[in-house]
Amino acid sequence: MSSDIIIHVGYPKAASTTLQKHLFHKHSQLLNLSLYPTFNIGIDTNEDHNISLYEKDPNLQKFYENITQMESIEYDYSDTIKLYKENILPYIDSNKISKTKKTIFSNERFTSVFYAHKDNGVKAQRIYSLFPKAKIIIIIRNQIDWLKSQYRDRPFDPRNFDLAIPMNFDKWVKMIYWDKSIKQLSMLEYDKIILYYQQLFGKDKVGVFLFEDLVFEKEKFSNELSSFMGISADETYNILKNAHENKGVSNKFNKYRTFKEHYIPKLFLKKFNHSKLNQSIEFFLKEKGNKQLILSNEINDRLSKKFSNGNLFLKDKLSLSIDKYNYPLDTDKVM
Repeated sequence: MSSDIIIHVGYPKAASTTLQKHLFHKHSQLLNLSLYPTFNIGIDTNEDHNISLYEKDPNLQKFYENITQMESIEYDYSDTIKLYKENILPYIDSNKISKTKKTIFSNERFTSVFYAHKDNGVKAQRIYSLFPKAKIIIIIRNQIDWLKSQYRDRPFDPRNFDLAIPMNFDKWVKMIYWDKSIKQLSMLEYDKIILYYQQLFGKDKVGVFLFEDLVFEKEKFSNELSSFMGISADETYNILKNAHENKGVSNKFNKYRTFKEHYIPKLFLKKFNHSKLNQSIEFFLKEKGNKQLILSNEINDRLSKKFSNGNLFLKDKLSLSIDKYNYPLDTDKVM
């Protein structure tokens, strides 16, 4: 299908909400068919916005659900392509008449293993079967920082977050290191995901960008991302320069979440979560400072060894400036 289609596949915890609510939704040269997040654990802005197509159209929501959540035994390509042609393609065809906008799809569950199909290769194949000429955007983040951010959102036993069993950070990381069924560390082996997408779409169609550049060098990030997408870099920078969504939450807030999960019956929990009392408590607790998270030397060394080869690929083959952001590297291999 059209080469003017761009798909942002993630990563989660790498500014997806900021891009979806600001850049993709507001840029004048983009037709926004992205997910539009309306709830995060972290702190979001509450600015008024023009309602997105994602919020209005249950068919677009279903389209994403098919690709990101269905197990292989459930997934039916013919059903998904029918859904696409009847309900999604008309947006794109209407845009083609004016020929002024690129079409952007975005959903971090394309690369997430949480509340999504755990095989990221399968999801990549589904995307390729629908959009073989698309450009792919992948935004990555220092793996240790990513783990800290994820832990702050869900500091519970990672084998089943829904049980809300508290666990300290070092034990939490050890759990996902040794339990291969969790798949959390494998999704952070960025080189494997990038190479897989390159094999499907071609090297020139896969753009990889650093989350840290968005945080610390917005103009550089805006220029590089806009050049890849084929949109105005000045407009991108003006949209992103003050944008920041899904900010991390405090340790007190997570303790409060644990308390609710354990002591409020599930029948009433959803209603309570939407109450003004709960929203006021959460607003107060979210803003407090973060507890420092520390890893033992043992697990820190294991993670450095695990990610080192892949991160060298990012540095040597993709020329990404991961050194200045302290991405894990095995110093023996670097030397």
